[in-house]
Amino acid sequence: MFLIRRAQFLDFEAITALCADHGPEIGATLEQIRAWYGPVRLLSFFPNRYQHLFDVYVAQVEGKVVGLIQVSPLNATQTTWRINRLVVNPEFSSQQIGILLLGWVFEYYRNARTWVIEVGIHDKETLALCREKGFQSLAEHSLWYLAPHALAQITTQESSPVQLLPMSNADAGLVCELDTATMPPIIRNIYNRHLEDFRRNYLQRLTDGIGLLLTQQERVSRYIYEPQRKVAMGAFDLHLQRAANITQPHRVTLWVHPAYTWLYGPLMHALGQICRHYTHAGLIIASADYQPEREAYLESLGATINDRTLLMSRSVWPKVRESRNPLENLTIPDVLPRWRPAQNPVPNQVQHQEPDQPPPTQNF
Repeated sequence: MFLIRRAQFLDFEAITALCADHGPEIGATLEQIRAWYGPVRLLSFFPNRYQHLFDVYVAQVEGKVVGLIQVSPLNATQTTWRINRLVVNPEFSSQQIGILLLGWVFEYYRNARTWVIEVGIHDKETLALCREKGFQSLAEHSLWYLAPHALAQITTQESSPVQLLPMSNADAGLVCELDTATMPPIIRNIYNRHLEDFRRNYLQRLTDGIGLLLTQQERVSRYIYEPQRKVAMGAFDLHLQRAANITQPHRVTLWVHPAYTWLYGPLMHALGQICRHYTHAGLIIASADYQPEREAYLESLGATINDRTLLMSRSVWPKVRESRNPLENLTIPDVLPRWRPAQNPVPNQVQHQEPDQPPPTQNF
């Protein structure tokens, strides 16, 4: 018997065994979610940033979990969704479990206009599976790893002084414009980010604090402001590993305006200054093939490529057009092409009547 359902607490052991070959980071994340399963489940019942933290669905064959898929929204309007993880037991790969999981989430999340997934460039099976379901390649992403000694060496180099300002809701418009400027139009349209994606209300701040506590991390967000043009030139969102026993590297999301590429040096110098106060675990920085200046600078620092992925997207609008009712918006001539009126309409014969004029006067 085949069944696709939402993952439950009793499925954690099967999910951990299924993801055992996908790196220790996934196992550590699953253990943290398992320890905080109650609060995570509670957050899924009302709108917040961590509402879809554990949107995991499993495929079950004869009572055995043989595949899973995890999804999450990519923007606040939930028009673009991301497939975070798609794992299938190799013993059941011939039964098209991955295709069934993808089709199930496409049908379940009908409000999604676009789906995005990142697949390793060497994962040929998943790449073929995604192309079969209509995914197309957009860009190639690289994860660069900066070792602790290289990160510490950056702090000893001279750098241009810049003023780093903390991010707040008042600066959401500047960061949104910066994020828009760093992406090409096709990527920008797919991500479809708005001002609300960079704002956080009190409830979101509370859930962010719970999430950071759950993952034992600390978050530092700063940006550089250009007062003359009134724009943000660069920014970073740094997630630091707070626990000393965790060997996972720090992660940073970096924004640099294409017109201010000289800011890579000051921003990396600031990141090195912050990371030296925490555990020496290195730093992970993401870059895309449409950011050649970043890749060249990271290569000059001695960073190494940790992983390469292919960003792929799938739009559901063609399927929506195909699934519309064919009788919608039809007129009588479309239904009955030979139908014609019996005779041409006769125009209304209305004559304009001049107003009454007084009779002419007679002279006697």
